[in-house]
Amino acid sequence: MNFSKLFSLSYLLNKNPSGDFLEGFPLLIFFIILLSLGSILKNPAKKNKYLKKSLRKKLWPFQILGILGIIFVLARFAQMEALSRPIFIVFTTAISIFFAGFQFFRIRKEYLRRVASAERERNKGKGK
Repeated sequence: MNFSKLFSLSYLLNKNPSGDFLEGFPLLIFFIILLSLGSILKNPAKKNKYLKKSLRKKLWPFQILGILGIIFVLARFAQMEALSRPIFIVFTTAISIFFAGFQFFRIRKEYLRRVASAERERNKGKGK
C-alpha cells in the first residue's frame, strides 16, 4: 500500500497495485492477533467471573474480521486481481480498529456495572 496515495480512489480501486507490499507483514501479524483475540482475552477471564460474563458472545466478530484480513493480505501477496484491491485491506483494518475500540468500551462498561452491582449486594448483606 502506498500511504501517499491512500486517499486516492483510483489507487484504492486498482485491481493489481504494483510495488512492494512490505506493510503486509505487520498487517498479517495484526490480523492473526485479531483472529486469536478471543482466546487471548478469555484466559485472564477464567479467574474473574464478572469479566467472563462481560466477554460472553462479544468476541466472535474479531474472528471474522481476522479471517477476512488474512485473506485480503494473502491475496495481495499473491497478486490476485479480484481480492488484492487496497480498499479491502484499508476497510477491514479500519473496521477492525473501530470495532475493537467500541467493544473495549462496551465490555468495560458492562464489567464495571457488574462489579458495582456485586459490591452493592455485599454491602446490602453486611447491613442486615
